[in-house]
Amino acid sequence: YDGLSYIMSESTRLLKMGDLMLSMRLYQRTDTEITSVDISDLTGHVRKLLGKKLKEQEVTLCCEMPEAAVAGEEELLGNLFRNLIENAVRASRPGQTVRWKGYVRENGDDTGAAALAKAAGNRTIVFTVEDEGVGMNEEELSRITEPFYRVDRARSRAQGGAGLGLSVADVIVKRYGGSMSFASESGRGTRVTVELPGAQRS
Repeated sequence: YDGLSYIMSESTRLLKMGDLMLSMRLYQRTDTEITSVDISDLTGHVRKLLGKKLKEQEVTLCCEMPEAAVAGEEELLGNLFRNLIENAVRASRPGQTVRWKGYVRENGDDTGAAALAKAAGNRTIVFTVEDEGVGMNEEELSRITEPFYRVDRARSRAQGGAGLGLSVADVIVKRYGGSMSFASESGRGTRVTVELPGAQRS
């Protein structure tokens, strides 16, 4: 029974790894179609994707978002924030809260922002995902966007993690000309900041 359980677990993990590797090839394609994605729609989409995991882990997701739009593709942006929030949930203990917030930052005329951002008044949408979990040390923090690198290998394997989530997230952010940064301290949680071009609301 133990042997069969192990085989099934490894098969599931390898399947997810294959899916993620194919996804990374998709994310790196050049035929990008950037549209205006309403942040309220994006938030609702991600909440639906994560509803089961949040319930299983007994973690609360608190969202505070502006009435605005971001430049990108809803499916890829949904995958971006699902990855970031899933990592935050994995790092959290039952009863803790993950906070996903956003705000609009007005840019100057010389920022070189994307065309959609200029059409929206040179706006940047700043998102943060913050948890109260285990946190990371400096070495872990410096490597977290490397493909297949896992901060907690035992926990990631048990939960089906292949170590590609943040690599995929990094590809998506760069795809839209954005930036992503991390701040963390062992035992005090992690904060991820993502900046993406704003867009006019449709």
